[in-house]
Amino acid sequence: MADQSSEKTLDFIEEYRKYTVLWHLSDKNYKNWEERRSALQELGEKYSLDSKSILNKIKSLRLYFHREHSKVLKKKS
Repeated sequence: MADQSSEKTLDFIEEYRKYTVLWHLSDKNYKNWEERRSALQELGEKYSLDSKSILNKIKSLRLYFHREHSKVLKKKS
């Protein structure tokens, strides 16, 4: 069951990465809120979630990544 959840999460991350307007600072439309809103809606439609839920999921994944990354860096030093 956990494998299926991990697979869904990885799928979500891959889809999210396709929408550079949401995360890539040098994307020409990064500051264009209409483009960002549209990208969130498209992503939400793919996962049957509203834009707010998508933003919460992204925030959660970013926090998790930073937490795990910090652990790895601490182990190296």
